[in-house]
Amino acid sequence: MKKIFTLLVLFALVGNIYGQRKAEMVKKYDQVEMTKADTLMPASFASGTPALYTADGGGYVVGNNSYGDVAKAQEYAFTNFSLSSVAFWFGAKEIATEADTVILNVYDMDGTGTDATGQVAGPGTVVSTVEFLTDAIDTAGGYTVIDLVEPIALDGNYAIGFDMSKMVNDTIGLISTSDGDATTELSWEQWGDGSWYTFVASWPLAFDLGIFPIGEAIPTYDVTFNVDMRPAIDSGLYVIGTDSVVSITGTMTGWTEPIAGPEYIMEDADNDSIYTVTLSLTEGDHEYKYFKNEGWSNGEWEGGDNRMVTIASDTTFNDVWGVQPVGILDRPAAIEMNIYPNPSNGIIQVEAQGANKVTVISAIGQVISSTEIQNQGTINLSDQPSGVYFVRVQNGNRMGVRRVVIE
Repeated sequence: MKKIFTLLVLFALVGNIYGQRKAEMVKKYDQVEMTKADTLMPASFASGTPALYTADGGGYVVGNNSYGDVAKAQEYAFTNFSLSSVAFWFGAKEIATEADTVILNVYDMDGTGTDATGQVAGPGTVVSTVEFLTDAIDTAGGYTVIDLVEPIALDGNYAIGFDMSKMVNDTIGLISTSDGDATTELSWEQWGDGSWYTFVASWPLAFDLGIFPIGEAIPTYDVTFNVDMRPAIDSGLYVIGTDSVVSITGTMTGWTEPIAGPEYIMEDADNDSIYTVTLSLTEGDHEYKYFKNEGWSNGEWEGGDNRMVTIASDTTFNDVWGVQPVGILDRPAAIEMNIYPNPSNGIIQVEAQGANKVTVISAIGQVISSTEIQNQGTINLSDQPSGVYFVRVQNGNRMGVRRVVIE
């Protein structure tokens, strides 16, 4: 009997409930070498003894059995891992007539489950699924390797397992380590009512399951973000002593609320009003935006495009608070340019080779003027208030920005 009917008798019955789930080790195994590179295994497989357990009443502890279990899964903590396949170590299969369907599932640990201490995070959302047949299962001493439809990137805790809800007549049994080999509760099973329990909480058996993720580590790079707050300070948008924090958030943080993660708070170590943070990011595109203080209402601009960078190596990005990126997908290459005099009375000379678009932006991100020049040109800002401005020169996919002061 698996179900607990009242909370009041939970602690009194827990020993009896466990006692009614009986398992028997029927076979021990030697380790089988995994030839595929970048295969992950639970720690207990390094020192423990692989074994196959049958369940009282028929079937297998790590398989379908008389208790009506639906699924089994092994939890892993992934760090920037690209999962492409899963190797299952099955020890038994019994095919009645035609082969039944088994489902490989990858579960986000965003659900709820029960371990020996009570309710905890458990397998939840299925993020990848593949069906395979029981006649494809290898029980002759090798692994059953199932490929995903396409690799998925995993970062954080996920459980990988098999679902038996479509099985009708066949019986399968997966190899685990032996009871007592595992020191943490990372092996899970789903009961017929949809609830998840660790094997320690349900049988109790302290072991890990023969489910091994195959893939490769996703390259990560050290990326430094610098944001120049001087224009915001000059214009009063950022007040030192009143505004306390500058932070970054974006796809790399899961768009966590500003300053929710201390690792994303930027520092001004040398007091030059340029705030800095270095993050370890995976290659590819990342969107982001800078914020001051708490809350979503304190971004460097309201709405509009997020900044976007493409990461392929260790690199540094130098941004200016409130100066929006030219485009959301491509970060333009630098352009050689010369702007003088600086400071200026409002008449500015701009030199840059070729045909260029010159845009003047105020300290609060407002476009003041936009004009075309060929090699050189004059920008007249004499009718603008004194203060800080940004001159952006763009030629195709090349761009440069200079900070100028109008006195």
